[in-house]
Amino acid sequence: MDLLVEIVQELAKDTGTEFSGALLRPHAYEMARPEAADVLEAARRSGRQLVSNGRMSPDDLAIVSRPLVSWEDDLERSNRGYQETKRRTGG
Repeated sequence: MDLLVEIVQELAKDTGTEFSGALLRPHAYEMARPEAADVLEAARRSGRQLVSNGRMSPDDLAIVSRPLVSWEDDLERSNRGYQETKRRTGG
């Protein structure tokens, strides 16, 4: 995600726009889980902070970027989904 942030920062610089920060969320598809309630609240707070102060709290950004599933579980789930799709489509 660092590369993505660098690209957006460069775009902001090239267009004379202030880059106020990035609100990055891994595993966005997991946001419906009850464990994500604090992540959603931190994202809302970050948006309010950005509007009112022009910046977002590093503490809230850390909460927003907290993984909801382990890398291994995410990889396993992705592989199962891929294999299921491949089976269904005859690929």
